[in-house]
Amino acid sequence: MNPPQNAYVRIADAEKPEATTKPILTRELYAHTAVTALCMAAMLWCIVSFSAKSRPEFASYAYMLSPSWINSQWFVDNSDSQYASFRGNLRILIPLMALHVVLSNTLQSFYQSKGDVVKAFHTRTTFTLIFSVVFFLVYNGPSGFLKLCLALALNYYLVVYVLGKSSVNSPNTFPARLFSLIPIISWIFGMTLLVFTNYYRGFQFGWISSFLSFLDSLGSGINHGWFDPLRFCFLRMISFDLDFYWKVKGDGSGSNQQSKEHTTTCQECNQSHQCSKSRIETPLDRQDYNLVNYFAYLLYIPLYLAGPIISYNDFIHQLKSRPPSTTPKTHSKQILTYIARWVCSFLLMELFIHSTFVIAIAKSGVWKQTPLTAFEVACLGYFNLKHIWLKLLVIWRFFRLWAMLDGIETVENMNRCMTNNYSASGFWRSWHRSFNRWIIRYIYVPMGGSKGVYLLNLLVTFTFVAVWHDLNLNLLAWGWLISLSIIPETLAMKYFPHKRLQSWAHYKHVCGLGAVANILLMIAVNIIGFGAVAGGAGSKSADGGIMTMIPLIFNANNLITFLGIFVFFFCLSQVQFAYREWEVRKGGGVSARD
Repeated sequence: MNPPQNAYVRIADAEKPEATTKPILTRELYAHTAVTALCMAAMLWCIVSFSAKSRPEFASYAYMLSPSWINSQWFVDNSDSQYASFRGNLRILIPLMALHVVLSNTLQSFYQSKGDVVKAFHTRTTFTLIFSVVFFLVYNGPSGFLKLCLALALNYYLVVYVLGKSSVNSPNTFPARLFSLIPIISWIFGMTLLVFTNYYRGFQFGWISSFLSFLDSLGSGINHGWFDPLRFCFLRMISFDLDFYWKVKGDGSGSNQQSKEHTTTCQECNQSHQCSKSRIETPLDRQDYNLVNYFAYLLYIPLYLAGPIISYNDFIHQLKSRPPSTTPKTHSKQILTYIARWVCSFLLMELFIHSTFVIAIAKSGVWKQTPLTAFEVACLGYFNLKHIWLKLLVIWRFFRLWAMLDGIETVENMNRCMTNNYSASGFWRSWHRSFNRWIIRYIYVPMGGSKGVYLLNLLVTFTFVAVWHDLNLNLLAWGWLISLSIIPETLAMKYFPHKRLQSWAHYKHVCGLGAVANILLMIAVNIIGFGAVAGGAGSKSADGGIMTMIPLIFNANNLITFLGIFVFFFCLSQVQFAYREWEVRKGGGVSARD
């Protein structure tokens, strides 16, 4: 297995039109925009009115609502446990972020003024690790923290000491011969750890030996489930293991020469700064793959709980040299703008959960017990997914902002609005974008990418994504359906290329028909995987509720509703096509936003 080169070049790009000389703002576009705006206004009115206290269904789900912090007479839909946890802990997270950022930046400024780059790096790494240790002793408690450290240390010992050092010091021994199997061994260990801790809800020291059972009673912290964020730790473990493996395997094979060639040709790279691509693909020095850096990376607080995900090489490179984009002295306007964007996103979410109760309505199952119109059911499914998108946007932007203020640059996980997607492959490149890039680097490209057995690679990739989220039937079905849904689009791009057909007068209208099919399929599949449309209070149907929802919307009695949905998504796709064209003409194009 060789390190992927240029891993973030698009695998198959359905959203990369070439700039043309035709005018973008046409009468047709104005008409499509007007229809789209009217439909969105009608959908918002529908879901807001359905959430009104005057509706007879309100009493059936009111028990899931909470009093508002603005006015005790108002209600807020805080029934999504993930967002409720984040929202409720902001009063702790914001002061913690402020303390961490102030201390870290003070240390960085002190050593930068002395000009001692090496000492600045070691001090910053040590501070990062110490702060993390103190945090986790409080967060997980001494017992939970020791269990977490043991699980992570086992991976390091296995990869670096047993296999890595043996390949150099004792090349003829059995562990040294297994060095080439590090990727496989690392994946087996990581997946076993993930499944084991998820099934048994962690582990007990007493299971190892009765003499160690006293460690189980050392005390628990704020979070009893120390094993819950292991999903993200698993991704970072794989990143460390494979970056180390590629470093050892590539020593003397020209990887440093490739890095030098990139630095001389890249417009963003210079002597004191590396671009993101260079940081990811340039191997570190062998001594940088050590235990202190390993734990500093895995336990880095701003990115520990939810990401965004960053590779080991990238993280250590940034600890050594802070990217200019995170420096307040030179990029204060951009940083303040991003703070304002997060505040606006958070306030928009507050407005959303105060005015619409889509999660409570869906979870309570009241939509199945009440004779709703097809339009109301369709709006419930759509805004259910909108809630998921917006909550993740708020959470991921907060932790990305925290890392940015500390001098760590990460990718924006959501670079497009959920409604601004018509391509299945494009949607997954802009949803949880850092995870998508991790998958490309550590799974998809090593397996051969589009040059390998394409369908098999897709199935393996999305099966892993489903299992990584949670091991249940909904998500497995979601992963396999996503794989199958991407194939028609890929075949269409291959046999009906954009360059050959773009001059046809009705080309964008035919593409619009395909876009409608894509959008409807993506909505259905994501409701299966992540929707809260339950079978009743406290339950979740195996299909996410979609098989109940579809007959309520798409039947002979609701032909007008179906035609309205079709017209809305068709007009929306035409607006999206024009927006992509504007992006290309602006200069950066779609790829500039990726």
